[in-house]
Amino acid sequence: MKIIAVLGSPSKNGNTCVLAREVLKGAKDSGAEVEEILLADYEIEYCKGCIGKNINDMCMSTGNCIIHDDINLLKQKLYDSDGIILASPAYGLMETARMKNFLVDRIGMYTAYTSRLADKYFVGVSTCGGIGANKVAKNLAKHFIAGFHKRGYMTGFIGVKLGYERIESKPTILEKAYKMGKKLTNDIKYKKKYPFQKIVDRVIIALIVKKKILNNIYENKDDIMKAVYEDLVKRGLIKKYQ
Repeated sequence: MKIIAVLGSPSKNGNTCVLAREVLKGAKDSGAEVEEILLADYEIEYCKGCIGKNINDMCMSTGNCIIHDDINLLKQKLYDSDGIILASPAYGLMETARMKNFLVDRIGMYTAYTSRLADKYFVGVSTCGGIGANKVAKNLAKHFIAGFHKRGYMTGFIGVKLGYERIESKPTILEKAYKMGKKLTNDIKYKKKYPFQKIVDRVIIALIVKKKILNNIYENKDDIMKAVYEDLVKRGLIKKYQ
């Protein structure tokens, strides 16, 4: 069992990172193999908007981003994991720009189209001085759980308002994070299902969105959507076009 924590904070020892490490500690003590990814330690450029340009340069047609940075390495680490902790301080009621760029702009489109994070379990972690931590933590945890073809699961989230205090002065919250790590490993071990998570979104996808997504994939399976199509067929999530 592999659990990865993706840390979107610019501060390695900031409150959010410390809190996320408690979740990792709980997971490790429950027998999971754990890894920490501090995004600030990696080279991650901004998306250059390849869609509509050279087909051979598109992530949707090749399966990889053409920007020569660390994104393909990190993306694969998430794909190979069983559980993912997404942690970011709340800046203006949202996750950091570094985390948003990573999750949405750089890996989000291909990952969403292929449901590559399906069957994985997520925990969201955030801290703030004033407001927004709870919202950010919840949004991070549920970011990939609806899925166009197959869904993931949200184990839980922890958002904490700290003002100017340090998280180390909040032993009750640290204990909660530690227990969340144990819960994450149990969810993975016993394949716990959360049937009502994002139920409205899932119904809309099933009734309306999925048909449009499939039409786009099939119509462009030989060029723009080649990598998406081949990945989904190989994993048995869509039928081979006849």
